[in-house]
Amino acid sequence: MRFPAFILFVALPLLGQEAFTLPGGLRVQLFENHERPYVEVRAEIAWDREDERGSLEGTGTFLGAVLEAGGAGPYNPSAWRRALDGQGIFLRFEAHPGRYIWTLQCPSGSQEAAFEFLAHAMARPLLDGPGVEIQRTRLFQEGQRRTPSEWAEERFRWEFLEGRPEGLLNDFRLARLSLEQLQLFQSLVLRPERTRLAIYGDLSPAQARQLTQLHLGIWGPTTRTRPAGVNPASGPAPAGLALAQGLPEARLALLAPEGNGEDLALLTLLLDQWIQHPAAAARGVDGRLLRVGDRPCLLLHTSGPPGTDPLQLFGGLRTWAEGLTSLTLGEEEIALARRLRKSQDSAAGLHPSHLLETSFYPAPSPPVSTPTALKACLARWLAPDRMRVLLLGIPALPTDHAALKGLGAIRWVRAKD
Repeated sequence: MRFPAFILFVALPLLGQEAFTLPGGLRVQLFENHERPYVEVRAEIAWDREDERGSLEGTGTFLGAVLEAGGAGPYNPSAWRRALDGQGIFLRFEAHPGRYIWTLQCPSGSQEAAFEFLAHAMARPLLDGPGVEIQRTRLFQEGQRRTPSEWAEERFRWEFLEGRPEGLLNDFRLARLSLEQLQLFQSLVLRPERTRLAIYGDLSPAQARQLTQLHLGIWGPTTRTRPAGVNPASGPAPAGLALAQGLPEARLALLAPEGNGEDLALLTLLLDQWIQHPAAAARGVDGRLLRVGDRPCLLLHTSGPPGTDPLQLFGGLRTWAEGLTSLTLGEEEIALARRLRKSQDSAAGLHPSHLLETSFYPAPSPPVSTPTALKACLARWLAPDRMRVLLLGIPALPTDHAALKGLGAIRWVRAKD
């Protein structure tokens, strides 16, 4: 979407930035904008699989489900929502592998209450036995309703894309998680030094410092430690998952390589244009880009009616992906990608949510990419050893089957294995 230049000229000068860190380690970034009586806050807490060592495996996922249900401090979940609505405050929670995110939006007149609610939800969540059991029962029931295909897709995302098989909550892991484990994990992870807070809107630097210090200043680092023990060492990542049940489907995911951030940024924009081209839809390929951890991932999907050979579907995806290596990457294409990036950066001032998110994941420094560097990066991205595959509705085949050549090990499973 293109924005008139005069709108950008008016909006952007209203935006001022300031960053500071509270004594407890909480990092805060303020984007001051008094154009509207509106405040938006994004808070992100990072955790990793090392936090789940020993007996805590799966706890990060479970804690995310409990936090998402609401209820903090003196409030139960229903009273919590009523209190938020009464102040005109919208609070959304997202649990991702490796991070928890709170997004809060409110009129500037409710900013005092908004920071108080955020402090309850993020720094002082109430974890009690009844609340934990309610969420455990809910997750059990959701697991029972999940179809084999849905289960396979969830496992594919956690194990083969995110690389966190311990985060997938099967019935066994869910049943053995205790309130004490959850409280220990909370004390290890919900800490100010792991947290970044981005604020956008109608408040001054002095107000931002005062509100964060008042409501989050006493949030100090903990001295508790994780239990002894190490997760089993993971070997080379298998190439994919295959399930006999379900309608014939094939998914092909390609994780971007580590490397020059500018190359990946420009390639991501160009790939997004190419996979949305009508030619892709004409071949029955559904393509989209998503972020796995801190890297982009190209996900291709296709399906067929009963009786279709999933290997043929996969072969079509693989051919389509390999064809991307022949795309022209000249100065004209690079210039297009740079214009797209510049347009996105200019529009960020009009979209607080996008601005707050990109403040956590800043764009790489000034363009340095060349056609040669982009081609090399694209070839690494589309290499066979980066492919992760999900096949549904296919019987077990030998791992050396010709259609799977060069991919590595495919794990053949039954439903709910």
